Amino acid sequence: MLGAEKQRVLVDGATGYLGSHLVNRLCLSGADVRALVHPGARSADIDFLKQQGATVFTADLSAPTATDAFEGCASVVHLIGSVAPKKGERLEELHAGQTRNLVTACKNASVKRIVMITSLGASRNANNTYHMTKWMAEEEIRQSGVDYVILRPPLLIGRVVGNRDSKLVRRYREIIIGKKVVPLINGGKNNVQPLFVGDLVEAIYQCLQPDRVNVLGRELEVGGPEVLTLRQFVEKFMDVLGVHKPIVSLHPALANVLAVICEATQSVPTVNRDQVKLALSDNVCTDNALLSVLNLQLTPVKSALDSYNTQGVEVATAKP
Repeated sequence: MLGAEKQRVLVDGATGYLGSHLVNRLCLSGADVRALVHPGARSADIDFLKQQGATVFTADLSAPTATDAFEGCASVVHLIGSVAPKKGERLEELHAGQTRNLVTACKNASVKRIVMITSLGASRNANNTYHMTKWMAEEEIRQSGVDYVILRPPLLIGRVVGNRDSKLVRRYREIIIGKKVVPLINGGKNNVQPLFVGDLVEAIYQCLQPDRVNVLGRELEVGGPEVLTLRQFVEKFMDVLGVHKPIVSLHPALANVLAVICEATQSVPTVNRDQVKLALSDNVCTDNALLSVLNLQLTPVKSALDSYNTQGVEVATAKP
């Protein structure tokens, strides 16, 4: 239970990979969970949220009907965002615009705390639209006047409940299983710090505690316990899937050409120009707040990947 009394918490983007895991965790804790989902959400995903015990509200954040979902909520968890937007979808609107709508609804409903999930690498000076618009979304929260915590995770992996995955992991799986070779931009030389989804969920849960005040007004970088190259991560993923394919290096210039073609011809581009830029940069924490602030025990990458087969790895718990 959240604090001394049962707390009402709203989760937006609740049908997504992280959202479905978080709703499950909060419902198990005894919280009164409201899930805000977009009108195009799959019925199976909505049914999953209801089975966990959440009250589901279907509306876009910009719609007047969305305000009903915020009524009586002490805290809101903001999850909306995408590294692989649909054709014609503007990241400025998806990230900053949606967050602006969320802030208005939170202030109107006297919400006490916002926990926002952005991305490791979010920066005003980022060289890509994804991280720049994530920072713009953070600015909406920072200027809101509402108590907040901003968590910046890297690539999320693993599964505890449901059947959703992060878009990038799903794409890697489809390529590994369905293609003869696995192309990685620049050979996958960039460093990543994959984080088990259950560990991030536990971090969010901790940040929702009313007496957890050391996190307020902060942007916290959060990552897994290991730093590997993207190539090493893909190799470990192939081991878990039991499928091994040759990895080929895709030159960044060629990747950019393919990205332009995909953006012009596909409703959800297989690769976009932002993703090419992201693949050329490291994505690791300078200070992992899961260890230094929240004092969590983290799940090794292998155990996180094994959860795709078992869905039974233990999630992070706070140390005594």
